[in-house]
Amino acid sequence: APEPGVVSWRGEGRILVVDDEELVRSLAARVLEASGFEVVGATDGLEALEVFERAPDSIRLVLLDWMMPRLSGAETLDALRERRSDLPVILSSGYAEQTVSGRLDDRLTVFIQKPYRPQELLAKVKAALA
Repeated sequence: APEPGVVSWRGEGRILVVDDEELVRSLAARVLEASGFEVVGATDGLEALEVFERAPDSIRLVLLDWMMPRLSGAETLDALRERRSDLPVILSSGYAEQTVSGRLDDRLTVFIQKPYRPQELLAKVKAALA
């Protein structure tokens, strides 16, 4: 049974979850898969770009951690958008939204603050895909 207050909205397609924390990736994957999505994970920006390159048109949305080793969220976002300008991205960070507010200038970019609840994540995904 769904948790009380969880949106019973269903989605479809593939979501790329990029986070250097295993726990965050697995939580997001569980929530998204339970809502009908297929999830592919990456531990940092470089891995995310490798995964994306393999099937760029199959990814409907990217959930992207802002603070990561090797390639930052900002650099990863730029690289993804160079490859596909219409790609919806949800930026996630433990810091306040102000830290990424300069990047929230278009309707394809949404922010979620960590730690987030399952229903918050689903609401953001729904908004980003709308």
